[in-house]
Amino acid sequence: MSTIRTVSSNADFYALLEAAGRIKYHVIALQETKSKKADILQHNDGTLVILGEKIPSRNVGGVGFIVHPSVAHLVDFQEILSPRLAILRLHPPHHKTISIINCYSPHEAADDSELDAFYGQLE
Repeated sequence: MSTIRTVSSNADFYALLEAAGRIKYHVIALQETKSKKADILQHNDGTLVILGEKIPSRNVGGVGFIVHPSVAHLVDFQEILSPRLAILRLHPPHHKTISIINCYSPHEAADDSELDAFYGQLE
């Protein structure tokens, strides 16, 4: 499987969808998408793509999800809380709600204020 570092371009986006098509999955959590804007896209095959934007004025961040067509209809809530934190909620019939929290912390080179802001939001 190829490694896709970002989905900031259309070519990267389609390469990511092609790679996802070769594996078994229901939901894929994405980090470091570096997307310029938040967006929700539905591919021709029904794959749902939810992208959050990168950190403004920096080329880092961006989280999101790829949701398989077989479960895309179960999505009843999604929210991108920040460039590092997102929530996806699935509500399967006759089952409990499933919440997926997608987060990643700043790298060790980040300053204390960035780390404090991230962990404060995570709480």
